Amino acid sequence: MKLLGLKPDQVRTSIVINAYFQCGHVDDARRMFSEIPRKDEICWTKMIVGYAQNGREDDALMLFGDILRGDVRPDSYTISSVVSSCAKLASLFHGQVVHGKVIVMGVDHSMLLSSALVDMYCKCGVTLDAWSIFGTMPIRIVITWNSMIHGYAQNGQPHDALVLYERMLQENIKPDSISFMGVLFACISADMVAKGQEYFNSISEHGMTPTLDQYACTVNLIGCSSSVDKAVDLIKCILHEPDYLIWSTLLSICAKKGDIKMQNWQLVISSSWIHIMQDLISCFLTYTLLVGDGKK
Repeated sequence: MKLLGLKPDQVRTSIVINAYFQCGHVDDARRMFSEIPRKDEICWTKMIVGYAQNGREDDALMLFGDILRGDVRPDSYTISSVVSSCAKLASLFHGQVVHGKVIVMGVDHSMLLSSALVDMYCKCGVTLDAWSIFGTMPIRIVITWNSMIHGYAQNGQPHDALVLYERMLQENIKPDSISFMGVLFACISADMVAKGQEYFNSISEHGMTPTLDQYACTVNLIGCSSSVDKAVDLIKCILHEPDYLIWSTLLSICAKKGDIKMQNWQLVISSSWIHIMQDLISCFLTYTLLVGDGKK
């Protein structure tokens, strides 16, 4: 800014800091921030959000501590970024501390902040606290529903996840691809093959095309709980080239079941991913041979 003859006021500085973060130049953003004599709420928020978006969650938490020691009052947007950092770190302690500060300071529970708290508690495995916040929200967007559904599915409560998904539909909230990943994972956890296939088939009914991740999830569900051949049949229905995740899922299922049918191998070998799956295939063969020896 000095080269352009511009006075480095806080608005211009905040814009430049934001630009640095968007380009991944975190150290340059930090240097410019440190040169600001009196930092307002906008500057602090830009730094915290920038840290959080660039994988520097620890720095975001430290900076939030600096805010609390100063005279700047953070708003719900700033705090939601801090809570999201706690979620990424799966740090329940820090998340609870930040939540406590929210209550003490009397910060309004905006939809953004409440959603961040729900996500944080779910990722830290405390679904009861997440549900308490979820239940008090007057308006819930699909992101919030997804956080709660995934939280249940990943914390040993698959049936609660499916009940919540059905309730979401009843409230006319349109599911997205993340919603379906949550219910498919829940069906895997609960070993509900038929229900999982039903949810997978309903993806197109909601105007979406199944993603490769959703195919991989369903292949895992069918292959582990039902039949490898049925999982292979599903792979053959994929419109696009199956990716590494799908093939590795199939090989893992075959290894667990000791299934080494030639037609399945021909399907894998014909894949364009064969050149990067050599190590995986070697591991599969070794494991299958060991399983075979153990059964003799």
